[in-house]
Amino acid sequence: MGLFEAGNVNEAAYKAQLRALGLDLVEDGAPLSEDMRRKYNLGGYLDTRIKWEGSRIPIEMKLTNPNMFGSIDGLSGEVLKTGEITQDQIERGIASMKRVIWFRKYLRQLTVYLLGTGEEVGMFAFTDGRGGWKFVIVPLDYAEAERILKIAESIKTHVESGTQPDRIPYDHEICGKCAFLSICIPDIANVPSKRIEGNQALADMFEARDAMLEKWKTVETINKKIKAFFDNVNAGVYTVGNFSKFVRPGFVVV
Repeated sequence: MGLFEAGNVNEAAYKAQLRALGLDLVEDGAPLSEDMRRKYNLGGYLDTRIKWEGSRIPIEMKLTNPNMFGSIDGLSGEVLKTGEITQDQIERGIASMKRVIWFRKYLRQLTVYLLGTGEEVGMFAFTDGRGGWKFVIVPLDYAEAERILKIAESIKTHVESGTQPDRIPYDHEICGKCAFLSICIPDIANVPSKRIEGNQALADMFEARDAMLEKWKTVETINKKIKAFFDNVNAGVYTVGNFSKFVRPGFVVV
């Protein structure tokens, strides 16, 4: 709930920054059409729309960490305001998002919003949370839209019938980082393995890393016990053996 509340505060601040960049924001928080909910069980609320090139296009604001922000090949606010945007710039922006699995779902989200609002073009406004902004223009991809709707229909059918869809082929980039891995249990044994021969140094590094991880678990356990002890003492300087610790409420320095 804290994250959601912080998001609401940030959203208002980010919209103010976009207005300061000269964007005309309108129609905040509009829901998708009821038809999308009824037919595909897809719902959502737009962050906002902007008046741009004679249209009121959906725009999604996304906060990203600085490293991910740097990987986005987006337009600056100055370029956006000129309206002098090439097809190559649009395609580069979309391609940079497709390279990151996390951003691919953003593209699917905006595609659904375009379908639900009947618009031909949408836009992402990415910020690094430090005042930097990049914009990616996304025209409606009808082939991708059809694929998404078929998936949504399939999910709706399985939910209504209480059945399970077939598993997707194992993809480490997707499955290996999924929180539901232990439930889905992809058949990793069937994934072809590429063996590296003649690099014992690399194998030794893996062995050394695993050995150190076990030691680190022990260190972490000891650190927690030390912290627990000093959580119950008054502020001051404490000496134990050859170690001194300065303690103030909620803070310990070794």
